[in-house]
Amino acid sequence: MEFDKFDAGSMWPTIFDAVGFGLVLVDAEARVLLWNGWLARDSGVNADAALRQPLASVFGEIRRLKNAFDDN
Repeated sequence: MEFDKFDAGSMWPTIFDAVGFGLVLVDAEARVLLWNGWLARDSGVNADAALRQPLASVFGEIRRLKNAFDDN
């Protein structure tokens, strides 16, 4: 999928942010195309940091953040 189909100028970010739960859209290679506001708030990883990244690496970052907070 092309990333520009889901950029800020499209309706998709608005729709994704309207739901009250975490929602992520990935392409066939598991790269993040959309990362909604709920996920950004709950995970501490904003959409700009998640977009175009492999989903596994984004969730790896979330685990590192959680571990950092749990250790303090």
